[in-house]
Amino acid sequence: MVSTIAPTNTHTTMDDADAEQWEAEYEQSPCAPACAPPTDTSPYPNPPATPSTTFPSIPPPSAPFPERATHVVPAAWGRCTPAVPVPDLGGKGRRKERVREVAEELVGMKERWGRGEGGGGAGAGAGDERVLWLCVNRYAPARGEGRGVTLFFAHAIGFPKEIWEPTIARLLAHTRGRVDIAEIWCIESVQNGDSALLNDGNLGGLYDWQDHARDILAFLTAYLPASPSSTSSSLPTFLPRVPAPLSAHRAQHGYTSRTLVAIGHSFGGCTTALAATARPALFSALVLVDPVIIPHGCYPPRTVRGLVRGALARREGWRSRAEARRVLDRSPFFAAWDPEALGVYVECGLVAQEGAGAGVRLKTSGVQEAILFTDTRVPAETFERLAALPARVALHWVMPGRPAELGRREMGERCWRRRANAGNVVVERASHLVGVLVFFVLGAR
Repeated sequence: MVSTIAPTNTHTTMDDADAEQWEAEYEQSPCAPACAPPTDTSPYPNPPATPSTTFPSIPPPSAPFPERATHVVPAAWGRCTPAVPVPDLGGKGRRKERVREVAEELVGMKERWGRGEGGGGAGAGAGDERVLWLCVNRYAPARGEGRGVTLFFAHAIGFPKEIWEPTIARLLAHTRGRVDIAEIWCIESVQNGDSALLNDGNLGGLYDWQDHARDILAFLTAYLPASPSSTSSSLPTFLPRVPAPLSAHRAQHGYTSRTLVAIGHSFGGCTTALAATARPALFSALVLVDPVIIPHGCYPPRTVRGLVRGALARREGWRSRAEARRVLDRSPFFAAWDPEALGVYVECGLVAQEGAGAGVRLKTSGVQEAILFTDTRVPAETFERLAALPARVALHWVMPGRPAELGRREMGERCWRRRANAGNVVVERASHLVGVLVFFVLGAR
């Protein structure tokens, strides 16, 4: 069952005095901007693929797609945060007691960095300059030639890019003959899924969500091929950069041969929306699936610490995928998922460990997942920026009927932050994981 959220007169608007007061408080808060705007994508010149370059094995598609190919591009170069060590959780004997200690260390480190304390100082040019990589999946539906619609998907924290495949399969089935979908791309952040495997050893203990917005823009402006194609046979694993004049034209005027619709869930919804506010010409529409876009002050510290501790404490390894599926099926958290989505998670979110009988582990480590949960600044910044997103970019929200996880009182305010050319649907009985619980709603719409 679905419903909608109607606009109300309680929507927050700011007069000049309120705006000045908010900005003063914002600059004093741990959320204060600490990096260049996300338009500074600075894509790194393509490093050569050396003989030592290895790639993770990609499991077969969970649904019968005409074509799927995985490609690799460099992330935006020169990260917002400095390179700092990842805290050690210790061995099995100490892990439980270390969870709370490391959680406080991660949250405290993020807050201090946001205030410009330590780590070279926020915005002081001390960003990590190691080259990181992004994996992207491309899906080419069977179709004729033409402009069509290009879909771009961004996942939530802890999920592989393939988590969208059940949604994509339903979407293609529902729109066949009615909507010309030319091409589909799913991006994976640097510390999730196959991207995490490529970046193993180069991920640090600090992360700013703005970097993922920069990564999205780097891909969309500098690496997305000039036009859709019905085949990936001509595309190399390392996607080449498009010519600099074309990249600059895209950033200012959008695409000449594409109509881009972006879909993002949770973390992916927030960072995609932030990217759109920085380069709106790239986007024709946004579909935001319960994005972490929250007014400043509405993200309780206890919620953040709870998410961080939960990620640190989670189990990461099993003897086999079959055992992992059995264990996850018994978990109240995972048992609520649609079985097909959980199957994708087990197949594509785990990787075989080296050595006979070593079992499988999560591609996204609990520590890296926890680091992602420490950012509360970008959700607040995106909320503020969203009001200025041009009305030309259609905005559609998919929200859970049980929104308590991310705050009930501001849900309507979020959905109507920009009222023009906006709409929403509420999925009753769904939680924040609406993207994996009821993915068919996206396909049906």
